[in-house]
Amino acid sequence: MKKIPLLAAFTIAFSCLTARAFSQDLNPVIGTALDKLKEIEKTDHIIEKTLFDYIYKDNSSKYEYNYKFYVRHAYNISVVGDESQGENENIKVYKIENGQWKVIRIYKTVKMNSTVLFTPEETGTYNVEISCTIKDNKDRACVGLIIDREN
Repeated sequence: MKKIPLLAAFTIAFSCLTARAFSQDLNPVIGTALDKLKEIEKTDHIIEKTLFDYIYKDNSSKYEYNYKFYVRHAYNISVVGDESQGENENIKVYKIENGQWKVIRIYKTVKMNSTVLFTPEETGTYNVEISCTIKDNKDRACVGLIIDREN
């Protein structure tokens, strides 16, 4: 009878440790992103999207996000990453042409924290792809994506 509560306690403890391990991966990125958001808020820019996720080696070390950009605005696409997990960040922007995603912009950096300016030629849904080289001793890298625009 005591085995069931012990098993339940072990399961809960293990789940908490696993969740804590993942949250610690996010901590440096969230802190850096918070600093970046505070910088943006001091300007006349509008923060449109902020999200956090992981880039996995098993997924070709890339992360994709679809977003609708409008022709009358210039956007900053900021990627915040943990340099202890990855390096050589690339940002690609795709647009659908003739039913296929076509690369329209490529931005390459050697670090994991960058901001690029993107001004769409037409309003529509674009695919933002973030990729990086994940360090040898890691299987994933945490990234934050911030999209802001002029007011």
